[in-house]
This record gives sequence, C-alpha cells and structure tokens, in this order.
Amino acid sequence: ALKREQLVRAVRELDLPLRQVIGLHLEGFSNLEIAEILSLSPGNVGVRIHRARTTLEKMITKTLPQTVAS
Repeated sequence: ALKREQLVRAVRELDLPLRQVIGLHLEGFSNLEIAEILSLSPGNVGVRIHRARTTLEKMITKTLPQTVAS
C-alpha cells in the first residue's frame, strides 16, 4: 500500500507548476477555484492535474517493489 510519505515525497519532486496545481487539488479546491487562484484557465488546470497524476503514478510505481504475477 502507498504510504502518505511516499506520496508527499513524489509531489515534492514535481515541477513547480504541476506541484502547485496538484497541491491545491489535494487540499480540496475545485478546478475553477485553482484557476482563479493561479490565474489559469480551468482547462489548463485540468491538463496540469492530469499531467501531475500521470507523472506521480510513474514515479511511485518505479519506487514500489514489483509483484510477480502468478
């Protein structure tokens, strides 16, 4: 199972634009609220959230032990 510390460590490694958006998203802000806070379009916020999630998934799966399929 993914530990909170692993997620926090991975988020810290993101580039600043992705880190800002995913940080606000994880705090519960809506895409529209994040767009207003960071002066971005809601569409751009959605793209950055998607990129951050994809990047985080790759980073985390790379560090987790691989399981052998039976």
